[in-house]
Amino acid sequence: MLRSAKIISFLLHPLWMPLITLIIAFGLDPFLGIHPKAFLFLLSIVLVNILVPGITILFMAKRKMISNLEISERNERWIPFLLVFGYYLLTYVLLRTRADHFPIVVSSFFFGLLLSLGLAMIINNFTKISIHMLAFGGMLGSIAALKVVHYLNQGFVIAILLLIGTAVAWARLTLGVHTHRQVYFGFSLGFLIHFYVISYGVFV
Repeated sequence: MLRSAKIISFLLHPLWMPLITLIIAFGLDPFLGIHPKAFLFLLSIVLVNILVPGITILFMAKRKMISNLEISERNERWIPFLLVFGYYLLTYVLLRTRADHFPIVVSSFFFGLLLSLGLAMIINNFTKISIHMLAFGGMLGSIAALKVVHYLNQGFVIAILLLIGTAVAWARLTLGVHTHRQVYFGFSLGFLIHFYVISYGVFV
């Protein structure tokens, strides 16, 4: 069971979730699908945002600066959090200043990433929160918001994602790195932020 939980945690690591969300969103939403150049542009940016923090976190783990790749210790999260936040902030600024022809939901998605991660950093001062479930909640909230905004008939996909999310929650609990409250809190925060931000086209 522990091995299965570790595999699920790795495959659905928070670093990969924006990429997975991007692929699902552009694959399901015909309104986004008509922008293939936008997809390739975002794909390249998100890959950079995965690789650079990923390599940095791996380096920190090798140097014993963090206890493990999942950064399960609350007091070790600040540097990785700030690194990821910084890269997505640069991405958001780039989208708002150099790519204003992109669909509003794209800017809103990255704003949602910044908002959820920023709140997670604040919450981290007081208690742990499941970043795996925060990221997964953000993905599900984004897909659900696209369903509302563009009137998509993707209820089956959302149901499948809910089952996968249940598996992620099970993995985090089985590994003993989070309590039920931390898992539910992370998922709820990620889902509500992305659903609201994308549904209402919120960005600054």
